[in-house]
Amino acid sequence: MATAGTSEGNDIAQARLELNSDIALYAALDEKSGLNALTPIGRLPTELLAEILVCVAFADYSGPDYCNRAMYWIKAAHVCRMFRDTAIGTPRFWSYLRLTPKGHVFVNLVPLSKDAPLHVTGIYHLLAHPTVLSTFVEHSRRLRELRIKGSSRQLQVFFHDNALRLDILETLIVVDLGYEEHRSDFQPPPSCIPSSDVAPRLRHLKVVRFPFRGNDLVRCSHTLSTLILATVPYAGRLPLDHVGTLREFFTGLEAIAPGLEHLRLFDILALQVPSTSLERSLSRSIPIPVLKELRLVGETVNIAYVLEHLALPSTVFISLDARGHMGHEELRNALMTIFSPVNPLLLAKFMISSTEYYTTTIEGWRNIGDGTAQDLSMCVKFSRGNPEFRPPYPPALVLGSFGSLFAHVQELVLSGSAPSNEWITLFSAMPSVETLSLDGYPGYDLFLALMAPLQDSITTVLLPALRVLNIRRWFHHIPFGSHRDVKDYWADFVGFHIFRCNYGVPIDKVALRECTFLWREGLESLREVVVDVEWDGRKPPPFWPDGKMRVD
Repeated sequence: MATAGTSEGNDIAQARLELNSDIALYAALDEKSGLNALTPIGRLPTELLAEILVCVAFADYSGPDYCNRAMYWIKAAHVCRMFRDTAIGTPRFWSYLRLTPKGHVFVNLVPLSKDAPLHVTGIYHLLAHPTVLSTFVEHSRRLRELRIKGSSRQLQVFFHDNALRLDILETLIVVDLGYEEHRSDFQPPPSCIPSSDVAPRLRHLKVVRFPFRGNDLVRCSHTLSTLILATVPYAGRLPLDHVGTLREFFTGLEAIAPGLEHLRLFDILALQVPSTSLERSLSRSIPIPVLKELRLVGETVNIAYVLEHLALPSTVFISLDARGHMGHEELRNALMTIFSPVNPLLLAKFMISSTEYYTTTIEGWRNIGDGTAQDLSMCVKFSRGNPEFRPPYPPALVLGSFGSLFAHVQELVLSGSAPSNEWITLFSAMPSVETLSLDGYPGYDLFLALMAPLQDSITTVLLPALRVLNIRRWFHHIPFGSHRDVKDYWADFVGFHIFRCNYGVPIDKVALRECTFLWREGLESLREVVVDVEWDGRKPPPFWPDGKMRVD
């Protein structure tokens, strides 16, 4: 009896000890929660904290490596009790989901989102698990965004075999990983672009490296506002029947054109090469009245062909990445139709790179402001394309072909160098330039071109309206070891101003920025010719670019 009583007493004492320990623990937690409530973030309204948590989930979901990252955003719910309670009571926090190798995670998180619209991203094989797939199909009506990667066969089977009802789907991103790229018997399946019956509210569609036909756009929702199409890597080996023709592509584009705001085509015409000369001469103009952005990447001649068949609004932003040495004149004519004399470009920027691929970038603005990207109207990048192709010099092709597009430009920005005869060709077509800005030393050829008198022209010199010259970062770009001294380059610059004075068209103002190798006598020689000379006062280093000690 004594032993039984002792054992019972020990159990009671142990239970009492555990109870006291739990009471102390909960008291400490309550005290900690009370202290947390006194912190600035602890005093946030629940609604505001919920929005912060949703932003955390969205940032993790939309990261560049969203398909392979762990679900770090869930850790935001583990900060404290208030964060956890707020997260559990915020369905949108659980609506940004990523497919992971642990399928049960996706299955368990979907119910926490309750009735909130779902955003799902991942690779197809992570979705193929029966439990995950059944959960996905069951809640497909709540899908607002779907980003899915996989082979074209897998994705086609997925969309075809599962009865998806994408009633509120607004964004669909489909990426073909090209598993069957190297199979000789590969037969691309039909496109997985959903029809308007399946996804009636689809607004944003991005298809990357996935075979499609122009007819697929006809059956797509007419609520589409963003269309991004990129070519498949094995396009050269696909029969024409698998990708359609240009006529079919334009027919599909015309069907969705009324509401289209953003259109991006990456090498898409490599798939849609006209099969006959009759189709190549197809004369149709597709109006896209509300288009805000047009981006085209591909061969210059193909880009020009697309622009010839589009009727664009005057406020559209055009970005082109053109390759190859053919089609420059056709592209210029197409751009001149868009930037007509009624709505011309007033500010232009030429950036010429003489690196291995010889790229030339042209930017244009319809208004003269601070030249920010927000106001940019046109950006065209030209490259050699084929590494084996070197002559002729690409800047020569661009400057010679596109000069007339900038007949009304009042401000011109130049970066890089080109032969003097090409500068002459460009400047001859730009009589309205009043301000010239040079970023880096352009080389003696530019001043040689500007000092070439035009005997057979109405004006006697190039750029007759030029009155303001802005210089930035000169002498940083003069090659080390050059046989000419820095002062020789400066003498050429002063000689250019003397030449303009002799012809009665002097430069009224010169602004010097970041020109660190200036000296007192050089500035004084310039001020003898130019009335208004501004210098930011950047002090020179103790050595010249060739390593010699400065002696002023």
